[in-house]
Amino acid sequence: MQNGEIIGYSRFNSKKGKEVMYVDVAVSPSDFDKQFGRVGWKVEQIWIPSSCFDKFNESVVGKIFDAKYEIYGGRANVVDVAFK
Repeated sequence: MQNGEIIGYSRFNSKKGKEVMYVDVAVSPSDFDKQFGRVGWKVEQIWIPSSCFDKFNESVVGKIFDAKYEIYGGRANVVDVAFK
């Protein structure tokens, strides 16, 4: 995922009672997206690990999201976040 502007985030309890967080990031469409009709920005919803929850507050909305990823089980997972 490319870096993009944070437009919001959600922190809530799942049905199983586990606290979860997602951040909504607006990113420019890739050439692939454009090839298949994408016009304008797109929004990606990114799962945030509990170790990063405390880094989020209202002041991060509008900042550039920069995530560090690691591969677990064949999937890229966020392990740390920063804001520019």
